[in-house]
Amino acid sequence: MHTLLTKAASVAVCFGILLSSSATAVAGTKSVMRDVQLTPNGTLHGQVYSSDGKPVSNAAVELQFQGKSVARAATSANGHFAIEGVRGGVHQVNVGNLATPVRLWKDGTAPAGALTGLVVA
Repeated sequence: MHTLLTKAASVAVCFGILLSSSATAVAGTKSVMRDVQLTPNGTLHGQVYSSDGKPVSNAAVELQFQGKSVARAATSANGHFAIEGVRGGVHQVNVGNLATPVRLWKDGTAPAGALTGLVVA
């Protein structure tokens, strides 16, 4: 009887580990780091769209560096925003509850395939 309970407990523990790993993998989706080239004067350009593909006007856009807010902007009527005087490095762009990690590059230093503007949707 003792062996049967021990086996049942072992199976229950293993099953619990499998379930918790699956839940973490689904809930723990990660945003992809995007390489974005700044303009010659250090401006980050972007556009914000709603989930149905329409530009979002007057959306609050926040740029963070090392967890601290370094700049804010609001989108225009067509969803565009521009944040001037930005330095290169790893940042995060926040729009509402969306957080997008970006690696910003000075003009002329970005790797091939880098974006010239950021789209947040």
